[in-house]
Amino acid sequence: MSATETRASPEGPARNVETPAQVTERDSVCTVAQGADIRAAAIAAAERWGFYVFPIPPLHKAAKGWPDWPNRNSNDPAMLAGHWPSPRHNYGIACKRSGLVVLDLDVTGPDDIGRHFGVPEGARRLAERCCETGHDWPDTLTIVTPRGGWHLIFRAIIGRPVGNSAGKLGEHIDIRGGGNSGGGYIVGPGSVIDQRAYDKPVTLINGGRYIVSDDLPIVPLPDWIAGLLDPSPEQRDRPAAPVVPIGNGAGRYADKALVGEIDRVLSARAGSRNHTLNRAAFSLGQLVAGDHLDRAVVMTALHQAGESIGLSDAEVRRTVASGMESGAKQPRRAS
Repeated sequence: MSATETRASPEGPARNVETPAQVTERDSVCTVAQGADIRAAAIAAAERWGFYVFPIPPLHKAAKGWPDWPNRNSNDPAMLAGHWPSPRHNYGIACKRSGLVVLDLDVTGPDDIGRHFGVPEGARRLAERCCETGHDWPDTLTIVTPRGGWHLIFRAIIGRPVGNSAGKLGEHIDIRGGGNSGGGYIVGPGSVIDQRAYDKPVTLINGGRYIVSDDLPIVPLPDWIAGLLDPSPEQRDRPAAPVVPIGNGAGRYADKALVGEIDRVLSARAGSRNHTLNRAAFSLGQLVAGDHLDRAVVMTALHQAGESIGLSDAEVRRTVASGMESGAKQPRRAS
């Protein structure tokens, strides 16, 4: 991690964040103003990043008039220059053909950007996932949308298609990818939109432009994110570990707590399993310390669950012991 980077926190992403109004526009791909030649931005995106692009009507973001965009796109600069409808046409980036997966971190409303110092709610949610799983913020090419959302651009993992989805990583996080269909698209940097792109009044920033905010190399989609979006068949079909809850003084509350925590461990996806096990051990350790659950039963249940999701015996023992010890310092009284 470089000296200028910061780790992810629930309050925002793992990097120093400029407000969208302060973003420095760094090259020709993101400096196209209203009335300028947006066609040049589309050609620049094809030349620099190899993106397959297609035209979108001026000041719009929907692919109206270009319904076959998954098949009618190109990254050939000469073809784009000779056939682009007009200099004012925006452009879309075909994710599947370009080999991309895009995390669309959206805003919640017109006051979202001001309230969170330029960080959209979707980015805050992703930062929470980073903290939960113990990973750093995934630095990659990033685009700021006219509403203040962020598009994080990643290279797709060969042999592991990720399709379009919403909410799998958290609220206000959409995924644009290839999957097993025609895939999705995003509007490219340099494009310009106005109110007619929406069916209701919205607040636009940066003159309605899509701009590059983090001009970084495009990195492969991190494994831990891919695991959350598309669990392996083994993980999806994993049988539950046998658990026999035994309450000790707290009755049904403690029994439900034990079953609930074990279920969370068994449902943990790749990249978050160790953290989920530790959190379950902490929570149940609190109840053990409060004399509501039997320690031996809890330890056995956690070990069975940890091993059933693929963690090694040594890792399970270390994680469970750490969580239980921390939880014991904060005994919980069942209601």
